[in-house]
Amino acid sequence: VKLATSESQSVQIEAIAALANLAVNGTWSIHGFNLADALTRSADDNEAQIATLGGLKPIIAAATADNRELQSQAARALRNLSVNGSGQGGGGVQRCVPGTHVGVGVRDRCVCKPEGNKKIIVDLDGVEALRGLVKLDDDRIRQQAYRALVNLGADE
Repeated sequence: VKLATSESQSVQIEAIAALANLAVNGTWSIHGFNLADALTRSADDNEAQIATLGGLKPIIAAATADNRELQSQAARALRNLSVNGSGQGGGGVQRCVPGTHVGVGVRDRCVCKPEGNKKIIVDLDGVEALRGLVKLDDDRIRQQAYRALVNLGADE
């Protein structure tokens, strides 16, 4: 996570790509971790840990950078990290409150209130950053950003 805040954009790109991979792979592939512990980690655990360590903030900042590869990796990371709603290994569950307006997206005739990673992304203006990426002329970035918005329930 610390490398995602490096002054070097090439280091940021690699760090954010690694975080994006960790969000979908159930193991840590970083030196210094015990292999037995690594094999027991799930992707949801990784997502929660990335958020806990403050990894979402530099990823969202990278989404607004002037570097297309940095934007691309940020969009991919946000897509992967927006799947887990609880931030506690909850597999993307959100609280739905019928008849109330408390969240960012409407699903199944109720308004879903984001939790965990989704809430953090929303609170850090990640939806606005992703909406900016959807407007770019790069199909790869647009598709990743749109999928993240769908995961967040903010695709409307």
